[in-house]
Amino acid sequence: MFSWLKGDWTTILQIRNEIRNKDKTVNGWKESSGSTIFYFSPQINYTIREKWNISVLADLPVYQYFNGTQLATKYGISLNFARDFKLFHIFELTKNSSRRVFVFDDIFFHEK
Repeated sequence: MFSWLKGDWTTILQIRNEIRNKDKTVNGWKESSGSTIFYFSPQINYTIREKWNISVLADLPVYQYFNGTQLATKYGISLNFARDFKLFHIFELTKNSSRRVFVFDDIFFHEK
């Protein structure tokens, strides 16, 4: 995406939203509840040795509507650490056959 962003770096730009209905209590509907918020969320990711992932993202509200009086947010920042695990092995079997067979933990997929 960016020419200066090379190697194990990636970026994500997303627009997301939250729509919340009013809360219902024993006494009826709570007036100061429910909202509609749209966020612009840029994210940058770095991969270390193809196993570890570090991500930083920001939630920047571009539109907010609240029913009644409620607390709002100016921005949010998240820092994530994740590790990839290999859950299964892929084997390719071509012995005595013109078709290739892939095995995913005892599940067979055939390719002609």
